[in-house]
Amino acid sequence: MSREAEERNRRMLRARDAMERGFAEPLDIPARAWSRPSSFGEAPRRGRGLDADAC
Repeated sequence: MSREAEERNRRMLRARDAMERGFAEPLDIPARAWSRPSSFGEAPRRGRGLDADAC
């Protein structure tokens, strides 16, 4: 294996480890909703997509 491929693999493993650490933490929905510019009640309506009948 070349040195460049080995370095790329190490970077990929570090990135994967960082993602897994983030997923191990509980998700704080109210805090994430607070950071959004819209209200918490708008999220379900926005998530339905472009279907006009669903709104």
